[in-house]
Amino acid sequence: MDMTRYQTPAHINQLAMQIRAAIEQQAIPAADHAALGQALDTFTQCWQTRFSRFGQHPAGELAYRDAFHAFEEQAAPLLRRWLPPDSPGRAALAAIEAMF
Repeated sequence: MDMTRYQTPAHINQLAMQIRAAIEQQAIPAADHAALGQALDTFTQCWQTRFSRFGQHPAGELAYRDAFHAFEEQAAPLLRRWLPPDSPGRAALAAIEAMF
């Protein structure tokens, strides 16, 4: 498996910022907005922790997958619901999903 597909925390943070900016452009209910913010914070923090420990080493495969699956369960459904298909936020979501 090609571990170089796991992006650095800086890149993940950049993608999360693009998603946040896109969220701000949408009329999202407060509860969903808060849930998305929390899910993005959790994902970026988890990614940072895992990358600090494993970097691009194959031993991190399961840890990265766990972080991704949590993101897919918590944030992705809401992002797909609220972000237009052609938005930069949706493109950032696709970039995250492309790692897996």
